[in-house]
Amino acid sequence: MVTAFDALSVALALPAGLAVADLVSAIAHWFGDTYFAADAPLLGPIVGPFRLHHADPDAFRRHGVFERNRNNVLAALPLLVFAAWLAPWASAAGHPFWGATLAVASIALAGATQIHAWAHDDDVPRLVGRLQRCGILLSRERHARHHRNAHDRAYAIVNGWANAALDCTAFFRRAETVAARLGLRPVNLEPAQRARGER
Repeated sequence: MVTAFDALSVALALPAGLAVADLVSAIAHWFGDTYFAADAPLLGPIVGPFRLHHADPDAFRRHGVFERNRNNVLAALPLLVFAAWLAPWASAAGHPFWGATLAVASIALAGATQIHAWAHDDDVPRLVGRLQRCGILLSRERHARHHRNAHDRAYAIVNGWANAALDCTAFFRRAETVAARLGLRPVNLEPAQRARGER
């Protein structure tokens, strides 16, 4: 039997799952933009599209839906399977919020590249446009910050909610400092960053 607490937990899991997905998308996007070469073994096929996207922002929009979204779907699939396992257990334990949050985050991550593509598109489905205007999905205007200058901010591609906190705390610059101390160096410096001697 579904209780009011269960319904409230699932309702709260919607924004929580979208927030988690946005944060994860920002970290993945930053990592793909910053580390490893497009021809690197194993990770090259994953980071290659990030590099191409900055050289040609519309390149991924020319791919079919499957090709555009397959990496995200494959990456999110284990999380979705775990969420399917966790949700009934968490609900039975009185914590439906956690399973539902993970399920929402998994679904949003699976669709993150499509959401990102819509943020580059002038002609989106009506529902998508409404969700963009409400701030539930990433809008063209919110995503434009990432494509200005050195592509060094506003990495989140689900809805952009994480961008303000990550950017104002210089989270990624600090993460790069820690990574450099561990011997990991950025390989994708934009010309503007090289000219300023950044990273």
